[in-house]
Amino acid sequence: MADADLQELRESFTEDDAAWSPIKDARLSDILALGEGSTWDDKDRQTRKAASRPCLSFDELGQYVNQLVNDQREVNRAIEVNPSGDAASESQARVIGGWIRQVEYRSNAQLAYTQMFEDAAQGGYGFLRIVPRYVQQKINTPSARSFDQELRIEPIHNPELVTPGYFTKPDGSDCTRWWVHESFTHAEFKREFPKARIKDFGESIGLAGPSWVDAQRVWARELWRLKTRPKKLVLLALPPDPATGQEREPMAVWADTIPEDVEGLEVVRERMVEQPYVCQTITNGVEILQEKEDWPGQYLPFVACVGKVLWIDGKRVLLSLIRKAKDGQQLYNYYRTTEAEIVGMTPKFPWFTYKGALGVNELDDLAKSNQVPVGVIEIDPAPMNWNAGHGPAPFPQRNPWDPPIQAFEMGAESTRRAIQSATGTGFLPTEAQRNNQKSGVALREITSSAQKGAFHFIDNFEHALRRTGEILVDLFPHYHDTKQILNVRTKDDRP
Repeated sequence: MADADLQELRESFTEDDAAWSPIKDARLSDILALGEGSTWDDKDRQTRKAASRPCLSFDELGQYVNQLVNDQREVNRAIEVNPSGDAASESQARVIGGWIRQVEYRSNAQLAYTQMFEDAAQGGYGFLRIVPRYVQQKINTPSARSFDQELRIEPIHNPELVTPGYFTKPDGSDCTRWWVHESFTHAEFKREFPKARIKDFGESIGLAGPSWVDAQRVWARELWRLKTRPKKLVLLALPPDPATGQEREPMAVWADTIPEDVEGLEVVRERMVEQPYVCQTITNGVEILQEKEDWPGQYLPFVACVGKVLWIDGKRVLLSLIRKAKDGQQLYNYYRTTEAEIVGMTPKFPWFTYKGALGVNELDDLAKSNQVPVGVIEIDPAPMNWNAGHGPAPFPQRNPWDPPIQAFEMGAESTRRAIQSATGTGFLPTEAQRNNQKSGVALREITSSAQKGAFHFIDNFEHALRRTGEILVDLFPHYHDTKQILNVRTKDDRP
């Protein structure tokens, strides 16, 4: 590949990375709020630590993500196949549907589905990919010497290592470019790509830029691109059937598939079609490490699942379930931290008395009463050492102070309500809740009303499953184009 082509690849990555970086930064903030339960500003945290003041973090957000994700785990959604088009049949749809269920079973696809959905719920987006694998059989058997491949649905555990190009659909089906990143030390890169021309990256750092090569690491990126090539489609008028003499319907075929020695064919119409194809390139920014254009399908083998999508001043924002609830979590942490700080500053209420007004035993009894219950404390009204002529000694007194715990509790509870509203689970009570009904129907109504506030995540997840099915159906004839035994599974998961 020419230097100009490499420069174009680097510019394409810079463009996609710049567009996706704000979305990644927002996701990282969400993950930190969930993982550490922390929404404190770094400056406030450091100031408090320097002054030995508490800086507490509580997890009020994780329960809503867990509820949404675990509801999806419980339902265990899967791909359904229905016949479409004149050439499709119900029997073909059943076979392909059973094959897809077998692919899901062999792939443990629920892991990929759940990972993608959980990433969307807690960070705003998640991905999965479809990859071919050679069928693994027992060694020294005839089937072990097969070239058969099977498709697998694999999770992308760290969505930070994927950068998609521009897309608008929630499943990413209109995306024409995907980047997958992997970094290596210089020694690891030499072992992984022994045929690479460039081994010393000292001079390459300035050529490719720090986003590709630095003094310690090298980034090798998969670039998947959806391209098109022009192809002529013709409509042929077929001669009458030689057996019956009946007229036949015109047939649409590709011009390059018509044999030259066939006579009696008349081209009725023709048009140019942009036929899609997929190519894969692996590069480190300074050279092409691998390039293939033999991916059999017409779709990129990646699927996206996003949360709520907003467009603000022409820029896309992908909201997680807890994006708008982080301010409420921050205020909740502040309430609880201040409450703990004030409680910690509350003194043990001492006894106040004049010097010499009490005897030694009486002082001991009063001191013990701060730690252990004391039934009776006897006090001499006129001890020997009290000033004569001033009457009996003043009675010992306390100056109690009650911290405003109730006010902080009310403030914390109000922020909980704000968090519930931001996650879509804080609706006004239903009729069943107002009447305190506990029947099964009432409980299902309460649960349903809470789920509807976050149903757009479920809806986008179903779009992603449908897209996964489209890619698998497109790849089916390419990976099963010879006679072979095909394992399928029924809808009740029986082989």
